[in-house]
Amino acid sequence: LVKEDVAESLYEFAGKRSIGVILVTHDLYDAVAFSQRVVVLGGSPVTKVVGEVQSSNRTALETVRSLLRNSDVR
Repeated sequence: LVKEDVAESLYEFAGKRSIGVILVTHDLYDAVAFSQRVVVLGGSPVTKVVGEVQSSNRTALETVRSLLRNSDVR
């Protein structure tokens, strides 16, 4: 798929230059699949970090869902 190709190219570019990448998405699957760490932001307006998850954790997707369910993120 196109998004996987774009992500791979972006992370390869960043890796060669030793720079970080911040991916902003509403897609939980993409957040976990493309990232080393997921930071869930919340509040209205967004004013706080609700939680943080290492994507290498096999339960990362469910942990992110739980953070969203148990916060005031809308």
